[in-house]
Amino acid sequence: MTTFVNSAPMTVTSPAATNRGNNYAKAFQTLGILQILLGSLSIFTWSYTLAFAVSGYYIDAFAYVSAGIWCGIFFLVAGILAFVSSVDPNNCKIVSGMVMSIFAAIFAVTMFAIEVAGAVLVPYSAYRYSYYSYCRSYYQPSYYKASIYVPTCYSSSSFGSGTYRPSRYISGVYLPSKYIPCYNSYPRNSSGSTGMSTLHGFMAFFAFAELIIAITHAVYCCKYKSLTNMVPATTTVQYTTTYQQPITHQMPVTSIGHPAGMPVTTTYPAVGSVPYQNYPTPIYANHQANMASQQSVNTTATIPTVSQSGPPTYME
Repeated sequence: MTTFVNSAPMTVTSPAATNRGNNYAKAFQTLGILQILLGSLSIFTWSYTLAFAVSGYYIDAFAYVSAGIWCGIFFLVAGILAFVSSVDPNNCKIVSGMVMSIFAAIFAVTMFAIEVAGAVLVPYSAYRYSYYSYCRSYYQPSYYKASIYVPTCYSSSSFGSGTYRPSRYISGVYLPSKYIPCYNSYPRNSSGSTGMSTLHGFMAFFAFAELIIAITHAVYCCKYKSLTNMVPATTTVQYTTTYQQPITHQMPVTSIGHPAGMPVTTTYPAVGSVPYQNYPTPIYANHQANMASQQSVNTTATIPTVSQSGPPTYME
C-alpha cells in the first residue's frame, strides 16, 4: 500500500498588543509638565510669602508652616517622573511615578486645607506696623546753661506743717546729651492683610489643581500596568501534513448459495487496518505474452452431501 505525504508550511500570527508607549506618551508628558509647573509655582509663591513674614513687616502665622515648599517638592518629583515616563516607558518608571503621584495627592489635600484656613483667618490675624512722626529723631549734645529759673515750691504734710521754698535762679548747670525720638508705632489692620489672604487663595488653587492631576497620573499608570498581561505579537510557522490514500477498487461481490442450516462465517478486518485487496496488474508494452502464460486457478467449492438413508435398526 502506497502512502503519499504532502507537508506545507503555514504561518500563524497571534494578535499583537498595542504599543503602550505610543498610547500614553503624550498623556504622561502633559501631566508631567503641569505637575512641574504647579510645584514650581507653589515653591516660588510660598517663598515670597515667607520672605514678608520673616522680614517682620507682616505678621502671618500660616506663613511659617511653609506648606507650599515641602508640598511643592513632591509635586516636582511626581512631575519629573511623569515626564521621564513619556520617553521609553517601562515598569520601573511607571511604578515610581504612580507611587509619587499618590504621595503628591495626599500632600495636595494637606496643603489645600492649610491654605483655605489661611485665606479665611489671615485678614483677622495679620498686622502691618505703620509709623508716624512729626519730626526727625536726633541726639541732643551736652552743654552748659548759664542760669536756670527754679519756681517757688511749697509742700504741706498731714500734720499741718509744710515746707516753703522761694523761686530763684541757678547758674552754671551742665546738661548731658540725650536721644530725642520723634515717632510712635502702633499695629493696625491694613491692605497688607488682604494681599496675604490673596496669596493663600492662590496656593489653595494650586493644591486643588495638583490633587486632580496627581489622581489622573495615577490612573494612567494603572492603565499602563494593565497592558503588561497582554501577549506580544509573535509569528509561528506550522507545518501541515496531508496523508493521501491511494484510490482502491472495490471487488465484485459473489453470492454463494448454501443449504439451509449451514453456518456461514464472515471475517471483518480489524479497526484501523486496511483490508487486503487485489490491485489490477499494470499492463506495459510487449507484456501480453507474459499475461497469456499465467495459469488461471479455478476454485471449486465442495459441499458436503447429506445421507438420505433412514435411522439404524436396533435389535432387542
